[in-house]
Amino acid sequence: MGCERSLIPCKLVPKAKLKPINFKMYAANGTDIPILGSMRLGFSIQGINLYADLVVSDDVEEIMLGIDWLTHNECQWHFLEKEIEIKRATDTAKEPPFLGWYKTRPC
Repeated sequence: MGCERSLIPCKLVPKAKLKPINFKMYAANGTDIPILGSMRLGFSIQGINLYADLVVSDDVEEIMLGIDWLTHNECQWHFLEKEIEIKRATDTAKEPPFLGWYKTRPC
């Protein structure tokens, strides 16, 4: 099972400034996922600049790009080839400008 919203562990962005959020998240087993806030992270894949709006938590171990990011970037998952095609990355005119970090409170 995947995740609806993209997540990142706080330990990977300890100095990030976080934006407060007003929703709850739950694991597949129904337990609460404690949320510290959200942030926007810029990154590149094979030289293509991308970004993700991420929910920050101490209760996750790795970055998880959720259905929110996959659909926003018009991704297609090719399971047999073990590849993800990022359609949005091929059309840079669709990409909004990188807005930088949210500045509200540290992780």
